[in-house]
Amino acid sequence: MRPSFSLIWQAAKSGNLTRVTSLLESESPHSGEELSPFLGAAADGGHIAVARYLLELGASIGTAPLRAVKAKSTAMLQLFIEYGWHVNDPVWCGHVVLPYVTFLFCLMHTAANYETDKLACIIHDPQSNRQKSLKIA
Repeated sequence: MRPSFSLIWQAAKSGNLTRVTSLLESESPHSGEELSPFLGAAADGGHIAVARYLLELGASIGTAPLRAVKAKSTAMLQLFIEYGWHVNDPVWCGHVVLPYVTFLFCLMHTAANYETDKLACIIHDPQSNRQKSLKIA
């Protein structure tokens, strides 16, 4: 592990894009697998700008979708879709995220303050074999 790993991880977790950029540019190139933990840290906090930067550098998406679900970030899941992730892709031990997304966001929709929350479930449409956003409001 590189000495700056924890510094980069902390910067990604806090959403500090300037710091993440600076630290990554000061080192030799990173592989997609090396960038994956930082993407997960950004997903934890819902930091879209940091996540987009890491994806542009070639970060592997890995288990970051699970962390985005935990953070209740449909925007982060949508970003992962833009970079080639599919809701039916296995993310951990062969499990897919879709059941967790649907369950979690449908529960959020039934919360007491649901009228102020604009939520969306990302679903797979088998007819077109494409992903769609289903607005819940």
